[in-house]
Amino acid sequence: MRNLFSVIVLILLTVPALISCAGSGQSGEREYVFRSNIGNATEIDMQRLIPRYISRINFVLYRDNVTLEGTYFETEWRERALFDDEIELGATQARNMIIISSRSPTGQVSLAHRAQIEIYNQVYIPDEGGWVRYVSTPQAEEYFRDISRRLAQELESGVRNF
Repeated sequence: MRNLFSVIVLILLTVPALISCAGSGQSGEREYVFRSNIGNATEIDMQRLIPRYISRINFVLYRDNVTLEGTYFETEWRERALFDDEIELGATQARNMIIISSRSPTGQVSLAHRAQIEIYNQVYIPDEGGWVRYVSTPQAEEYFRDISRRLAQELESGVRNF
């Protein structure tokens, strides 16, 4: 009975702490990151295809790291044209940054990695004081899905059969 009481007290003390850690860290800030799994790829395919794809969609590679355990590609922020539904929100500019990464499914050295794309979205809203990491609009969301789909197709066509 005493062990049950200890467990209940531990849960009651832990849950509020976990909930408070789940916030963004800054009150009132809305963040939006589009995430999508884009398939499996080898380290060689990631090295060969990702920089080429990033360049093709007019982003500039800022940082990359390729190891046998995984890969990481990060672009610079790139301004883009506003979508109509972003203009309705009062935005005057928009920009995105992309991170493409892959990890071994086992966490160890592996030939095939699971790849993921993250697209960070910010809009400039003068009434809110500048650049805001903003919840995506439907039109922006479709744009991000299109980038993700096309990259998944690139990786699928580049995957080798062993």
